[in-house]
Amino acid sequence: MRQAGQIADVEAYIKQSTASLSAAPEERLRRLIVQLPDSNYRRFKQLAAEQGVTMSELCRAWVEEALAEHFD
Repeated sequence: MRQAGQIADVEAYIKQSTASLSAAPEERLRRLIVQLPDSNYRRFKQLAAEQGVTMSELCRAWVEEALAEHFD
């Protein structure tokens, strides 16, 4: 039950963060990433650099993986 609540919280945060954006999906992901706390932003940036991908690509992969895992 707790996991469902956490997923709902994340979905609500994403909707709130991107609801008013009319930009392309790539731009919405970038803007969502920018809203992360600085410490998380640095960690994501470092992880993306280590994997040789952009932060948008990294986040997109995580979102797609989570959707496939939880909503299939």
